[in-house]
Amino acid sequence: MFESLITRQLQHYRKTTGDYRSVFSTEDRRRIRLANDRFHPRRRTIVFVVFENQYASVGGLGTIARHLPEHIARGNERVIVITPLHRNHPAVKAALAAQVFRTCFVNRSFACANFTTTLSCYQDTTATVPSYYVEMPAQFVNADNPYEFETPGGLVCDSLALCAATPFALASLGITRDIVFHAHDWETAAVALTSKIALVSGLLENAVSILTLHNSYDAPLPVNACNRFFGAPAAGATVLQASIPYLDGPITTVSTPFAVELQFDPLQTRHFAPHLQQFFAVNKPIGVENGMFGKLHLPYSLQAVEAARSGSIQHLHYEKMAYKQAFVEAATAYKDARIRGLLEFCGTLTEPLFFMTGRLDIMQKGFDVIFEAFRRLPRASCKLFFCPSSAGSGENAVLDYFNDIAQECRGDITIWPFRLSADQYNMYLQGSDYLLMPSLYEPFGAATEGYIHGTPVVARATGGLISQINPVNKKDIQLPEFYRDMINHVWKEDKPTGFLYRETISGGNTGTSWRELIGTPVQKRMDSALFQSMVAAATETLIEACACRKLPERFCQLMLNGFECVQTLTWQKAVDKYRSIYDSALVSHT
Repeated sequence: MFESLITRQLQHYRKTTGDYRSVFSTEDRRRIRLANDRFHPRRRTIVFVVFENQYASVGGLGTIARHLPEHIARGNERVIVITPLHRNHPAVKAALAAQVFRTCFVNRSFACANFTTTLSCYQDTTATVPSYYVEMPAQFVNADNPYEFETPGGLVCDSLALCAATPFALASLGITRDIVFHAHDWETAAVALTSKIALVSGLLENAVSILTLHNSYDAPLPVNACNRFFGAPAAGATVLQASIPYLDGPITTVSTPFAVELQFDPLQTRHFAPHLQQFFAVNKPIGVENGMFGKLHLPYSLQAVEAARSGSIQHLHYEKMAYKQAFVEAATAYKDARIRGLLEFCGTLTEPLFFMTGRLDIMQKGFDVIFEAFRRLPRASCKLFFCPSSAGSGENAVLDYFNDIAQECRGDITIWPFRLSADQYNMYLQGSDYLLMPSLYEPFGAATEGYIHGTPVVARATGGLISQINPVNKKDIQLPEFYRDMINHVWKEDKPTGFLYRETISGGNTGTSWRELIGTPVQKRMDSALFQSMVAAATETLIEACACRKLPERFCQLMLNGFECVQTLTWQKAVDKYRSIYDSALVSHT
């Protein structure tokens, strides 16, 4: 879809070297250049450095850390994974108890700049790609969420410690040359710098690095942290500002629309990533769409699908309604004191059922838009099952506000504020009529999970959701001008898979408007003209989706199109693009 765009961006990539002088002497820079001139591309090893993993997973990064290295390895690449051992996490504890880790080495002393500690390393014997889990005293000790710290700066310290330890761990494992570090998000971005420190010290023979941003988060970088881990003040007040100049290839992100937004969307340019625009102006971020999350399977009988493709949708619609019946029965029977609100259906279950889940993150997920939209819908016209899988600060106040709306819309909304089991998630998603994804921004998003389960998607037109959802209502969506050059590559086929909405406020979609909205409690967001426009667009689109659901032939066509769409979003496409980016990083620019 975007292959020619990536080729042009790689051709125009320009390495910046000015910040090398803040850490490295002239002789150091010469040694780095000579080391990487001896790089043998055919012998390269791709080293994925990720803060999350299959055991300690919070969001999409944990899922990608499971899928992408495996698919890269299938492309005849040598691949390994380096990740922290979050020993106190329940899933890690269970894995340790099951003895899935093999000890590689224990308590080896190492130093990076002014950081001195001991390092232990364990290999996951169940992983298809060699995966190594590193452990240091006083690091990676959080229990449920590896990102949450009571002490300011704790996450920065954990992240920089991982970046410092990674080259030493590789050297201890006998991997010292022809290394391509593939870092993910700011938590591992500094490996671009620590790997070059390792080159200068002789710990590694040669290595280059690239970075994928799964979101635009960053963190302040204190001077004392620079001195501790780098041995010198790095240029830049944040981890990304200090790390990006040491990359050897372009920054990638997980969808082409999000790459565009990083440069032009006021939410990103004025609120989340204004400090990164200097880098994006020199080298535009490159979007590399993820493949399908989850396994490709057909939850409907082949006979029903084939009949629907031939124009007879009765059996497919019957099977979808059977899944819906199973969902309603299971959800009604499930008892938990934390559940708020309830769903009341007529006997035939004709009311459209929307499924919405994700982190209770009001700075990103846009759940409050949907709750406000439900207030405006006719009562009993549709139902909402909301399951916030994890919560951040302000959890109780937000849930109380949502509960007030659920009571106001009694019978139409239920809130399950806890994580579903995998079986529950699959059953409920499969039994829903629509998956709702109202994100204020969404770098990629897992709309494919809906398609796999035969569930069309309704979402805000943003980020990766734009490239995954071909909307029924595309003629009604007024996207900002900065999408124009890209959008013709996305919505070509007349095979809709769901609905998208976008606010239409004139002159109000500015950085100031977004900052005010993000910083406003959910209870007061309706005072924002930007938010009001979002709610109006969502309300209108929900009404359209409800109308479509009552037309079985149109609805089943969305299901069929979703099955087809998910087969086009392959990991192989992502692998091909990443391999071209690895190739570009091997050109010496230092």
